[in-house]
Amino acid sequence: DYQVKLVATNSAGTHQITKQVTVTAAQEAPIADFSFSPTTPETGQEVNFTNESQHATSYQWSAEGTSFSSTDENPTFTFDTAGDYQVKLVATNSAGTHQITKQVTVTATSTGGGNSNPCNLPECYVQSTSTVSSGLTTTITYGYTLVNGKKMISSITTSTGFGDVVTSIEYDAQGRRSKDETKLGGSLQNYIEYEYSNGDQTVRANSYDAGGNLTGYTISEYDANMRLNRTDNYTSAGALTSYTIFSNFLNIDGSFPQLVETYNANNAITQTDVHTYQDCQLKSTVSKDGNATVIGEINNTIDANKLLRTSVATIYTQGFSITSTTEYVYDCD
Repeated sequence: DYQVKLVATNSAGTHQITKQVTVTAAQEAPIADFSFSPTTPETGQEVNFTNESQHATSYQWSAEGTSFSSTDENPTFTFDTAGDYQVKLVATNSAGTHQITKQVTVTATSTGGGNSNPCNLPECYVQSTSTVSSGLTTTITYGYTLVNGKKMISSITTSTGFGDVVTSIEYDAQGRRSKDETKLGGSLQNYIEYEYSNGDQTVRANSYDAGGNLTGYTISEYDANMRLNRTDNYTSAGALTSYTIFSNFLNIDGSFPQLVETYNANNAITQTDVHTYQDCQLKSTVSKDGNATVIGEINNTIDANKLLRTSVATIYTQGFSITSTTEYVYDCD
């Protein structure tokens, strides 16, 4: 506030007047910025956008390929389809506008592949399996835990003549698999730790022995719909030993590759698996070696409730075959 004074003078004398002049600061141009949470959202999960703009008085949000449009300062939005989305914020005031665009990578709801229930399967979980091969019976039981409201496998126990082999599975705060730990009779045998990058589309699994020494690792690549496309296998020194390509997917709603090809480090194909499906369950698999000779088959029985009930696996080797039959028991039986 400035007091401006005028003094007027003539031969008869002087007179003065004072008036206040209030000067305001010039409007600074806006600077648009924002953050969002979670940073790697899943389909169907609400994303919270936090406005971090400066000097702005109004906002316009949008994202190409979606219905997202908002003038709220801190809006929320739910993406229905997995993919990379360019979210734009335009910040405005009387001095002008400024905009910023950030990529939001949305992954499919099911960890590690596609829609978690594309065929509307019943809410049943495998409780145990019993496999008979060459007169011997192997029983495997499964434990579960709730992770962010979802039922996830927490343990796999295989009974053997040397004691129970128990694999315990851990998850991080985002519901991603973080560690597998295998024990025999309570003694640690080995463990695997998982690392995620590229919006969870790249997963590295590091394998360690009981002493904590790296024994090898795999790198798995997923597409925007979280379908597994490729897995590379490496030694602890980083030498590629083999890789597997998954292709000819049944649909985009889940990880249902109809063709799986395995190659050695010299890019020579060593095995080809052809899958067929029924009600989102694996119906059969025919495996051939690099010379196109059938080396194995799997034939599964799917019941009226769309549940896998029996699996008959046959391996062909050196002129004879070995067959095993597995039966499944569910917690909804």
